[in-house]
Amino acid sequence: MDIKLIIGFVASAIAGALLLVWVLVQVYSRVDNPAVKNPLHSLLKLIDTCADNMEIAQKRSMVIIAFQQALVWKRIVLPSFIIGIFIDGCVWLVRKVGVPDLHKAGEEEKQP
Repeated sequence: MDIKLIIGFVASAIAGALLLVWVLVQVYSRVDNPAVKNPLHSLLKLIDTCADNMEIAQKRSMVIIAFQQALVWKRIVLPSFIIGIFIDGCVWLVRKVGVPDLHKAGEEEKQP
């Protein structure tokens, strides 16, 4: 396979996923219907939790090892710092898109 095709496919998939997350954030912030807002709340909370987990060093290193094992199986060898930069970039983009910090807001609501 052509490397340009693979890079283009990966970049398009990431851009499409970020566009979808951005649309979900916009719908979540503008809708008042609980039938729509509750599932979006759960989905955005999951995305926020995953992004928070990637900021924890131990969980981030476990994900890097999992990526390396999956890529080695396909005979693609990438250094861990490249995968780490990719993960950090994805977390930064999720934060930049504007995913609200829902699990921290939920903890504050529970505390009197």
